[in-house]
Amino acid sequence: MKTSRLLLIVCAIFAMGHAVANGLNYTIQNLNKSAHISGPTLTEEDFANKLILIEIWGKDCPPCRASLPKMADLARKYAKDKRVLILGSHQQGRADDAIRKLLKQNKCDYPVYQFLTTSLEPASRGIPHVYIINHKGELAWNGHPNAMAPVLEKLVKETPFHDPNSIIGNVNLEAFKSYASNFRYGKNIERAIQQVEARKERDPEVAEEADAIIAACYGWADAIHEEITTNLECYPSKAFIAYQKLSKSFPQKAAEFKPQFAEITKDKITGHLVKLRQEYAKRKTQPMATSSEKKRLASSLRMHLTRIDDIVKHMGEDVTEDALDVQKEWHALRDKLAE
Repeated sequence: MKTSRLLLIVCAIFAMGHAVANGLNYTIQNLNKSAHISGPTLTEEDFANKLILIEIWGKDCPPCRASLPKMADLARKYAKDKRVLILGSHQQGRADDAIRKLLKQNKCDYPVYQFLTTSLEPASRGIPHVYIINHKGELAWNGHPNAMAPVLEKLVKETPFHDPNSIIGNVNLEAFKSYASNFRYGKNIERAIQQVEARKERDPEVAEEADAIIAACYGWADAIHEEITTNLECYPSKAFIAYQKLSKSFPQKAAEFKPQFAEITKDKITGHLVKLRQEYAKRKTQPMATSSEKKRLASSLRMHLTRIDDIVKHMGEDVTEDALDVQKEWHALRDKLAE
């Protein structure tokens, strides 16, 4: 492989920085394959913009075992509510088979991990213990599972349905509620900001909400701009997808990159990698909770896996980190479906 060691190191550093930039405002430990016990597997993306309920428990704790059927009922109640994520963190030893048997007996089909913790977990507590993180990434409540029902119901009602195409995040729209569709990905946000600024000038009482909207818009644009510059050299296909996002919503801000991408898009390999990344983004969000859903998705991956493997093989010693990264993503999705 002709890529220099220095370039590989730089790419790795950029990739790490990108992961942090797109993470939550709290950390999660042991959210990995080796710690997974049962239920659907999760990634940090599954936690974003949701109400997270985590029960800390142990198999040798009688009150914990008594709580399992209630947790199972609760998980089924909110299974179709995309605002809510319920999971368990087992913290009494690694007898995984015995734990799985206990979970199966109690019809617990929600995600359970060994020793899963977050930086928001209460420092002092016994088991069983529940803590709830709101959609803003704040500790909203913690206590015994028997006391959480009215609190949980209230917190669910307060949790907004997340619009994945909105670029203003958790900004609460009141005075500007009718403007909501103007702040969705694909709209000209530069024009929308002008409208907000004009109204702010006419009506100073809406200034605080207007400033929050404008800050969120520019924050989104700055994050996409950083994504482009971070990936431009090592992962041009990833950078190009980010550039497309910026072009649609902040065309003036995206203009500085136009000459670079005019050259990059002439490369056929990069064009193939862009399409594969876009397809991967669609596939990874498809439901895969049941075995039948996993089988359907697995069968639909074959053509794309063959395509990226052929690209990497064809490039030989000149294979780029961009191509290897795309291959890694598709193979990781295949392996997840095989679990």
